[in-house]
Amino acid sequence: MDEYDPGDILKTIKRNISYYQSGGDMPYSHLTFYRMRDSGKLAKSSINSLPSSIGLKGLVSGISSHQGISDYRTGVGMGEMDYNNSLLLRTAKNYNELLCNMENGGRNSYQKNQILVTLASLEEEEKIEEILKSSFWVNFIEPCVNLDYFYGRGENSAVIHYSDQYSSTTQYDSITVSSKGDQYKKLIENYLETLPIIRNSEYDPEKVSENIIKYFNSFNGQWLLKMVGNRGSDSFHREKISIISGVKKLLENFKTLLPDREIIWIPIALEEILRVAGSAGLRREDGIFSAQNLSSRGKHSDDLLFMGIEKGDKLKLHLYPVEVKIGNNESSIRKKAEEQIIKTGELLLHNLSKNVDGDPSFKNSFYRLFFIQVLLASVERFRINSILLTEEEIHFITSLREKLLEDDYEIDLSLRETLGIGGILFFHRDTPYEEKIYLDYRSGIMFFEYKESIAYKILIEKE
Repeated sequence: MDEYDPGDILKTIKRNISYYQSGGDMPYSHLTFYRMRDSGKLAKSSINSLPSSIGLKGLVSGISSHQGISDYRTGVGMGEMDYNNSLLLRTAKNYNELLCNMENGGRNSYQKNQILVTLASLEEEEKIEEILKSSFWVNFIEPCVNLDYFYGRGENSAVIHYSDQYSSTTQYDSITVSSKGDQYKKLIENYLETLPIIRNSEYDPEKVSENIIKYFNSFNGQWLLKMVGNRGSDSFHREKISIISGVKKLLENFKTLLPDREIIWIPIALEEILRVAGSAGLRREDGIFSAQNLSSRGKHSDDLLFMGIEKGDKLKLHLYPVEVKIGNNESSIRKKAEEQIIKTGELLLHNLSKNVDGDPSFKNSFYRLFFIQVLLASVERFRINSILLTEEEIHFITSLREKLLEDDYEIDLSLRETLGIGGILFFHRDTPYEEKIYLDYRSGIMFFEYKESIAYKILIEKE
């Protein structure tokens, strides 16, 4: 069995499991699978009413959605995209417009800039509420709505898992919700109480646990669920919680180290993208940007990638991989972390940079679009959870949506003189100093070193 990847085995099991369904009253179950349906109802909408879901001048497209006051709409999203300079986009726009005007045999007056959208079946609200009450977990398969639909469904409800890395589209493949969210809060509170520095501090346990859940749900769709599966694993809890602390600490450092640069940093989790852990529930080769798919050998970072947006004469995107380590960080761990950052930096630069003539290959353009979609999805999750980004920053990034999707930006390397090719953040268990930050010119990597206790103090600080 050693030659088989655990993720591949799980995927095979999923493909071969048979299941049966029944109607009537909902009996209690640990896990319920529910496929949401659209209502089959169509409505007319302005062509720019949905955010753009089209990239590379129409070569790649997806479904966009928007939650209104009384309904949830999905359809082709063109946003504020300029389709006049692209024959493909003009054709798509005109064809959708024509379909919208075919009502009544096309006898009505022709209305321009209108498209058809599908209305989600919000008549299912009562059924969804009933299922949530009678199940510990509810897995919504290929939902026709986004994460924001499931937030605020009750005091104890919580989104505990989502999957959105199966393809290059912006839709979620599945979303798992629990109406027993208080149990997840309690699990985190119990872990925090095992840490002496937190146990002896004054803080609001419920508020802190809620905040940690928000960060987990914003970074990775599986961490919260894995906390249950790794309930007795102190190392898993420390590792994931240290990433949250690392994000907060690094954002502080970026402001100090780059006082004259107006950059909005969006941290994303590399674990699901590079598929280096082999535990994400997918075959390694299924990931669009998996290390195996890109024929890249060696160790890669699976912690964080900071994507920085900077607007000047040309829209710039900064890529800064970071490896986070906590505990007894021996020399072998340092050596491994250096290799991870160097290999990850090379992988990103090789596959996301344009050619010397300034034009990327289609493959590179596709990968660049994929990362932009990941970035925009992360920004949306930060918005939903009200963390890390201000309303002004979210509005600014949203205003650049079309430029980013159309690959109208440059990968900028100018920060390497200050920040290096990437960063390694250590929370040391035994160290005489509180903080140590330096650029190692041998490896080209920036080191951020702190006492382990600082990682836990950050968690209970008021934001």
